[in-house]
Amino acid sequence: MGLRLAHRINRPARFVAGGDSLARLANVLHNCLESYPCLLREPSTPSFHARAAGQVCSHGGDLRGAQLRQAQQIRSESHPRAMATPTSLAVGVDLGGTHVLAALCDPTGHVYARHEATLTEETRGSREHIGAMLSMCIMEVWRYAKEHFPSSLPIKGVGIAVPGNVDPTNGIARYLPNFGWLEPVDLSRLVLDRAEAPGSAKSVRDVLGVDRLHLRNDGRCAALAERHFGVGAAGGHQVLAMLTLGTGIGGALIHDPTPSNRGAIFDGCSFDAGDFGHHVMRSGPSAFQCVCGNRGCFECHASPVGSEPRHSRSL
Repeated sequence: MGLRLAHRINRPARFVAGGDSLARLANVLHNCLESYPCLLREPSTPSFHARAAGQVCSHGGDLRGAQLRQAQQIRSESHPRAMATPTSLAVGVDLGGTHVLAALCDPTGHVYARHEATLTEETRGSREHIGAMLSMCIMEVWRYAKEHFPSSLPIKGVGIAVPGNVDPTNGIARYLPNFGWLEPVDLSRLVLDRAEAPGSAKSVRDVLGVDRLHLRNDGRCAALAERHFGVGAAGGHQVLAMLTLGTGIGGALIHDPTPSNRGAIFDGCSFDAGDFGHHVMRSGPSAFQCVCGNRGCFECHASPVGSEPRHSRSL
């Protein structure tokens, strides 16, 4: 279950990390969790990112939406449809805390096939297991494309929405605290250099015909999707801010840096601008320990996974 808060801003705005505004927002989310303890339960349906995983269009190495808006309906299995052969296809992948989901889609956002695998608390800390699950899901939807739309191959690219800080230029996951990955991981190599099937001499890289993965933080992917398919699709707003509440807390800032480059992610110097979850907003004895190593992070005080231990004791 994910809560998305997207706000359109008519003029450039000044965003200040921390301070009273962030504390008030944390208090609102905290009160929601106290008022509705059902939010603390693990949902039986896939999260927003799983249900909305979708389109990847690579232009100049940029990821244009690894996820579709929440209203996009995605079937639970691959499904042939009576429609024209797509001009091009791409694979969008959501790497979540409880699942890996790959979707095959075209530039309009239509999803043709998907494949999902489950992650557990024990397996998500294993890089080898994560690499295997990502490769397997990607190859399953690629095989669907090969069978039903061979003329649309090779695919345009593969984009992955990652729950952590990533270097999109080099395809590196810099740190994924909810997975216990606190040092850089070359996720592109971990996925693409694997055998495309057990016993095969060909790698995933060879079969797909791609030399790298396009990685983006999952909150940024959700913001891109809203900008290009959702609340910002009309293009009437220069700046969009988004807050995501799911397993953890994330966010992103979208802006129009130039007239020819509209709806772009504002990354900042360390690729974490707008990622509000790990801003420290509390100190002292009442500050919770966060999985990132700090204490008092917004995420560990206001997200379901961070607040669950304390609220479970009071219920």
